[in-house]
Amino acid sequence: MRDNPVSHPFDESIDADTLIRSSDGIIFHVSRAFVGFSSRVLRKKLSDKESTAPDTPSSGDLMGSPSRSLDLPESGRILVLLLQLCYPMPDPEIEDGLDGSDDKLRITRRLLQAATKYEVARAIEFAKRTCIALQSVHPVRVYLLASCYGWDDVAKETARRSVYDAPDSYVPEMEIAFAVAYRRLLTYHQKCRDIILARVDTFNGMPAARSTYWSKTSWLNEQSVVAFWSSVHQRLHENVAAGHGPRLDARTLFPDPLNRSQFLLMMDGTREVPMTLVAAIYV
Repeated sequence: MRDNPVSHPFDESIDADTLIRSSDGIIFHVSRAFVGFSSRVLRKKLSDKESTAPDTPSSGDLMGSPSRSLDLPESGRILVLLLQLCYPMPDPEIEDGLDGSDDKLRITRRLLQAATKYEVARAIEFAKRTCIALQSVHPVRVYLLASCYGWDDVAKETARRSVYDAPDSYVPEMEIAFAVAYRRLLTYHQKCRDIILARVDTFNGMPAARSTYWSKTSWLNEQSVVAFWSSVHQRLHENVAAGHGPRLDARTLFPDPLNRSQFLLMMDGTREVPMTLVAAIYV
């Protein structure tokens, strides 16, 4: 027998009455009561399985081991997370794959798909929280997931963050997202970047440049400029969300005197650019 490549707490048959087998052959000894309480979909699958089972005792019954079994198409790595979230146990830890084939967000995405499919509410909320925690690292990827699952608040925040995430590139979530969602994001990127580039180039005494719809190169040359405009954008969004409107009081936007001075210098006494930046807010 091969070693179990997935470590999990469901390898004991004591108090278990059901076996769940993953697509890669990992066996989980679970309590039908816990699994059925957390997922009505799995409860129905187990009930349907029992109703079609023969009346004669199985070898499992005679040996005192779980007699019910259910094969699921998800991998052992995903099912161990899902099952832990069906039980009154602490939230599981999600780590990157050891072989580099999976990262934390991709694993979370697969958990989210399984949790949605089986209607495990706690697992759905856990996966969403994990995605949100990764939005600063993978804004475009989390945006695409948010667009798939109707997380409008997350979509707006990650859209803003992704304006400064360059260059554009393929991400795995493009395989499941609608093309219209990604097109909307690219259009939003272009609007925001054109507004910023126009101000930066005017400040530098150069003709205003236009951003491209999709690019493999960075649209701003200096990281400090990226950080500056990202801060302006974030604070404007926070003001609008708080109901204050896109006010451009430098002291409110930038408590740090150095950042405040840079803001006033870049604005050169005008309010037009940040106001139009707010007008380009993703919808």
